[in-house]
Amino acid sequence: RYIKDAREICGMQIIQHGIKDFEVLVVPTDGFNSETVAWLGEKLNEFMLEPTALRVSKVPEITREKSGKIRFCKNLMPERPNL
Repeated sequence: RYIKDAREICGMQIIQHGIKDFEVLVVPTDGFNSETVAWLGEKLNEFMLEPTALRVSKVPEITREKSGKIRFCKNLMPERPNL
């Protein structure tokens, strides 16, 4: 739902690198700026219910999976060993 609220973003993908460590790949439009980045951070913190680390990377396109689909979220956190 949030992406529909941002006309400055043509496409995006959220990548989780750690519990509170996120990267957002953004295909920007002309209106994309630092306010858009701040808005993304606010929305992510709101969704996670706590502060998170966020990096925003502008990209020309979001890479499709082998299936041809685009995953909105990817979890790239290292697996934790069974305790």
